[in-house]
Parts: sequence; C-alpha cells; structure tokens
Amino acid sequence: MLCNAMRITASVFINDDAHLKRTIMGQEVAVAITEGKLDFGPCEQIFYGEFDGMRGKRVLVKIIGE
Repeated sequence: MLCNAMRITASVFINDDAHLKRTIMGQEVAVAITEGKLDFGPCEQIFYGEFDGMRGKRVLVKIIGE
C-alpha cells in the first residue's frame, strides 16, 4: 500500500509516540567546554527524556579535543 499526502507542505507517518518524540527532540547535543567547564548560557541545561517506559538508561559522553 502507498499513502501519499499529495501536498508539498503535508506529511504522512505511522504514529509511534516514543519515536516521534525522539525525532522532534533530537538524539544528541554538542556542548563547548571552556576552561574545564561546560560553556552554557545563563539558562541552558542538558536534559534527558525517556519516551518508551521504564527501560534501562545509557548515556554516552565523549570529550573530543585537548
């Protein structure tokens, strides 16, 4: 079966709430480090959101550079 929205500004998708939220929210962030500290603005923070129930969590933090 093919389902086409037939409009350039429309989309068709299968709704799977967890994957859709991840697509909108993103999966990774890059943050600068200055003088050994995360270089955030005054209101910025890193948040982790789990959208698929109470599964085990794993986060990878990789520091690249000097």
